Amino acid sequence: MHFVDFLEDYRLVAIFTVICTAIIWHNLKLLANVLGNSHYGKTKYVLVTGCDSGFGLAIALDLVESKCKVFAGCLTQEGVDRLEKNKDFDGFAFLMDVTKNEDVENARKFIEDKTENDGLYAVVNNAGIVKLGRISWQSMEDLEKVMDVNFWGTVRTTKAMLPLLTKAKGRIVNFSSCCGFLPIALNGCYTISKHAIEAFSYCLMEEVVHDGISVHIIRPTGQKTNIVVPEIQRKQWEDDFNEQSDDIKQRYGPNLTKFLNDAFARQAKVPEGTAQVVSKVNHAIMSSNPRIKYVVGPLSWTYQILACLPVSYFQSAAHSIFPQLKPVIDRFGQR
Repeated sequence: MHFVDFLEDYRLVAIFTVICTAIIWHNLKLLANVLGNSHYGKTKYVLVTGCDSGFGLAIALDLVESKCKVFAGCLTQEGVDRLEKNKDFDGFAFLMDVTKNEDVENARKFIEDKTENDGLYAVVNNAGIVKLGRISWQSMEDLEKVMDVNFWGTVRTTKAMLPLLTKAKGRIVNFSSCCGFLPIALNGCYTISKHAIEAFSYCLMEEVVHDGISVHIIRPTGQKTNIVVPEIQRKQWEDDFNEQSDDIKQRYGPNLTKFLNDAFARQAKVPEGTAQVVSKVNHAIMSSNPRIKYVVGPLSWTYQILACLPVSYFQSAAHSIFPQLKPVIDRFGQR
């Protein structure tokens, strides 16, 4: 046999070995996923909040497809009707306002009755709202509303469901955001609420680990859902501005329209779709080796790089990346 022929045979053997190793490794991971999941073969009961539309609706339908029994909490009757009329949804849809103790307690009783001794395998705290604008222009009622839905709604729901999660040694999946680890100006109250969710999640995971419960964080970056409706957000900006003093109006008024046009034009370029986020939520619930956090979306690497920068550099980078509302006259009287 010539040396060249030997080398060719050797390469074929090497390629064949690599392919076989990859196939064996993949199958071993699948086997570990099955054997490592104590709920394999059992019905997984999952509560998802905020299922009227967007991520919540898509997650509910995806988990049904994964053979979970889904409890879909909706803020509106329209959301409940949408799910009940969907032929692909084989679960329970009901009204659930996460800001109301009575609604959350009723949901807990309903789930406890349906799951009997099985408990609740997962809670997906997805319900959330956005209120864009300058913190200094927004009312305390605005700030409290965002915190009540995004943060206290998550806390309220989680605490109510903990006994059921303990029964199943289940999982808590909390929706944060890129705003949960980076401060984004002019999205202040939403950013504050998501930072609070991050802190809550990390504190909680240290407490519930001894009960066999795990906590997982979803951080979407740059996905467009109807949580932000441009027409509504623009009106909120303008309403907030109209409540300001004459001095503020003189300083910021001339630039406000251009800023809003630029901001919403950029927002229009954000890709629509929920598939990437839904896939990560599914992994957090169904995998035997879920991650603690999932940073997902077209801007995930951008935000993770920004998070590594010193604060002063991050601020400079953020000012160049995101639209800024600047006064016509600054605090030094300069135009």
